[in-house]
Amino acid sequence: MLKATEELRRQDIVNIILVGDETEIHKLCSSLNVKLDDHVEIVNPETDSQREDYVKTLLELRKHKGLPEATARDLMSDRNYYGTMMVHKNRAQGMVSGSTTTTQATLRPAFEFIRAGRASRRCPACSLCACRTKSWSMQTAQ
Repeated sequence: MLKATEELRRQDIVNIILVGDETEIHKLCSSLNVKLDDHVEIVNPETDSQREDYVKTLLELRKHKGLPEATARDLMSDRNYYGTMMVHKNRAQGMVSGSTTTTQATLRPAFEFIRAGRASRRCPACSLCACRTKSWSMQTAQ
């Protein structure tokens, strides 16, 4: 993800928000010899100014399931839940995840509070596999 971030920013293709601990991200960048430009924002779910709003929003969206506040707070510490909430609240336009998490952990937040439209019974997905000499893309039809 960090090498891709560096390349996407080098080409000025997208703005990037990385979700995680800033110190850890910079440590990983250093070990990978990755340089992030000033247009990469790092958001720590534990200290971000929007955290309380995100917890309240999750509680409201999941109140029909009886989600306890303590659980909502724990979920908002998870990068996938936090990133999905950033998309839900229009702070981000999309999210890339799954390189270090399972498909289930990546998709669960979207199914829980973004959901598909009422007319849709399908969830399109795309998986990418990139190796040094070849890349594959596997997609589901909508």
